[in-house]
Amino acid sequence: MSRALLKPERVPRPAFSSVEQLNRLKRIMLGLPVDKARATIPWGYSEAEGNSKKLIPNERALRLLIKAKEYLRTCSLDEVARWLSADTGMKISDEGLRIILRDRCPFDEIMLEQDERERIYHA
Repeated sequence: MSRALLKPERVPRPAFSSVEQLNRLKRIMLGLPVDKARATIPWGYSEAEGNSKKLIPNERALRLLIKAKEYLRTCSLDEVARWLSADTGMKISDEGLRIILRDRCPFDEIMLEQDERERIYHA
């Protein structure tokens, strides 16, 4: 066996980051607090007071995403994005809304109380 294959940089690392990313996405989809992973804050979240590394959900904004899914049955993506921006005071583009609804659309369980959602997350 070649010594080059035994060098630490050539040894594949376990895929922990993908599991962590999956767990973070699950927490976002359930509308639960998450740790700040990058400079950009996900739509519907804000920094916790006194802790800039923790993001807390804007419950009202996340619940309105559920309504936005329903409105898309009869309205355009652009109309729904403008309604959501006006109603929440948090700007979102039609493309941003499309990506959120495609990649991290909140579960209907977001309507439950936070402690119940935590229980679901840990189940």
